Amino acid sequence: MPASTSTSEVSGQALWKTVSTLTFTSAAKDHGKQLTCSAQYSEGRTETSIPLRVKRNMLSLDWSFSTPESLPGLKGSCIIIPCKFSYSKSKPDGLQVIWYLYQSKGYPSVYNQKEGNIISKFAGITSLIGSVSEGNCSLKIDKLEMSHNKDRLYPWIDKDSITSFHSQGHSFIDKSTQLEVSENAEEPQIILIVAPKVGVESKVSCTVRHTCITAPPVFTLSGIPGTDRVTDSQVSDGVWERTVERTWTAEEQHKSVECNVAYPGGQKARKELQLNVECLYEEITMINPPGEMIEGTARSVVCSVTYSCKKNKPSIVWNFPDMLSTVKTMEITKDFYNISSNLTFIGSLGDNGKKLKCTAEFSKGETSASADLKIGPYEYKFGEDEPFDTGELQVREADVPHSFSALTRSCVVIPCSFQSKDHELMTRGIWYKRSGHSIVFHNERNSVMDHFKDRTKLLGNLHEGDCSMEIDDIKPFDNGPFCFHAQRESVKYRFNNSCAFIKMKGLDLLR
Repeated sequence: MPASTSTSEVSGQALWKTVSTLTFTSAAKDHGKQLTCSAQYSEGRTETSIPLRVKRNMLSLDWSFSTPESLPGLKGSCIIIPCKFSYSKSKPDGLQVIWYLYQSKGYPSVYNQKEGNIISKFAGITSLIGSVSEGNCSLKIDKLEMSHNKDRLYPWIDKDSITSFHSQGHSFIDKSTQLEVSENAEEPQIILIVAPKVGVESKVSCTVRHTCITAPPVFTLSGIPGTDRVTDSQVSDGVWERTVERTWTAEEQHKSVECNVAYPGGQKARKELQLNVECLYEEITMINPPGEMIEGTARSVVCSVTYSCKKNKPSIVWNFPDMLSTVKTMEITKDFYNISSNLTFIGSLGDNGKKLKCTAEFSKGETSASADLKIGPYEYKFGEDEPFDTGELQVREADVPHSFSALTRSCVVIPCSFQSKDHELMTRGIWYKRSGHSIVFHNERNSVMDHFKDRTKLLGNLHEGDCSMEIDDIKPFDNGPFCFHAQRESVKYRFNNSCAFIKMKGLDLLR
């Protein structure tokens, strides 16, 4: 090691003084040894020694540790500072972990298992978490206070005291953890995992971050019933995330969900989320398409659609808007409904080849169904005027139009005349509907089918050969053919060319 020597005269004493200066750099192995200097004279030598007391530099520690640079915490809650340590050589037995509050001077203890000299604001609220033998030096602070805000803490993991080392060229501030303590809790985050649809299983989650896994915040979800699943996950050193996930079946009445969170320190936070539950609908169906039709005849065609939400009731429109239709709505189950529209469709030859279409119009979308129209002309067939009575008949000729058009809900007159001999004075005229052989008009009211009672009458005088009949408030299905025959006492008469077919027009006068 370098040394320098200087000699000077001692004033007034005729003596000389020699000083040797050694630049000594100690090593850990020098601790306990003797440092000796000797003076060699021509007539002998003298020497002196001092013991070496070497403090190890903290830069030469055999161990290292890792902790987060800073940690957020909430007043009144606990916080756990994660800490891991390792030795570059074999780990000595009997290690203890001490935590200190960083200061520019001195080493105030935050946690020390063997000594009780803990500074007052940390007294009784600190403990180690984990096993030191496994390299865990994590510190738990049970209850944070605002006085802990901005405090920096660091661990000491050595069998020798921290005061047995010098800190020249080293500062624990670089590896200490700063506590960031807040009085107010952050609001939770609510997320829809599965968008809610009426009648469908949906999911919503509420999440908060915290630093106390041993006493996490408590959740309360309100506004929707369901089952919960709670999970905890670590997002970074010392910071945890707690999530409650609720599964429920969405209903129309579910407007919002509110998440309330309570912390050990008494803080509360809440957040509300509007659900905007989606109302669904199925494809509309045409239950009984018209199929092949004869012009002027009526068919009852029903379109039906199922939907959710009472407020989601659609309008069912037809591409023949002037035809009569009725609507029926019924509740199937909770929040689910069915609406059907029954259209009385009366086809004309001009409609042949077109489509009959129904559309359910919702506030957000529509659904349609259609069928091809196949409409043919009415063709008079000989024999249509054969009477249903199979007894002995007299045959005569009549003059009745084979077909003509009429407007539903109107009054219709079927012109009818016949030829008879002078002595053949008819006493009774009867009109009947050929399909089903049901009586439409008869002198005896009780003989008339209910559908036509009080809606038909003879206008002409049978004695004069006038058999015209009036039908009031004619219905869409009153097509006929309607046929005439007569009686004179016990003699029955049928008439050739006596049947009329009424072709309805679909315009509804009430619209």
